[in-house]
Amino acid sequence: MCRTRDKPEYGIIWQKQNRLTDLDFADDIAILAEEENVCQEMTTKLEEQSAQVGLNISREKTKVMGITQRPSSQPITIAQSNIEYVERFTYLGSVISRDEMLKQISTLDWPKQQSRSLSTT
Repeated sequence: MCRTRDKPEYGIIWQKQNRLTDLDFADDIAILAEEENVCQEMTTKLEEQSAQVGLNISREKTKVMGITQRPSSQPITIAQSNIEYVERFTYLGSVISRDEMLKQISTLDWPKQQSRSLSTT
């Protein structure tokens, strides 16, 4: 996972100058990115690094949720297949919804670009 987050622009701004790139628990990973192209790049790196140790990312279990006011312009892919975009998903027993995330983000004092973050699991 370290090589998946090795660029300074990866992740989202968290606590002023720190960046949060992913949330991990057991075999679940949520990748966080401010731009779709960065999310794709991180997903591709994760796929490559996983393959080196004999692991595969399940296309069926993987989802993308864009937390933005604008429609997605670029699909995120794994093994040359588009990952399904969803409005909500369950992560570690909690339901994460796009609408609720937009409400939460609007109450925070984050930069405007922050609201364009994507999450994949």
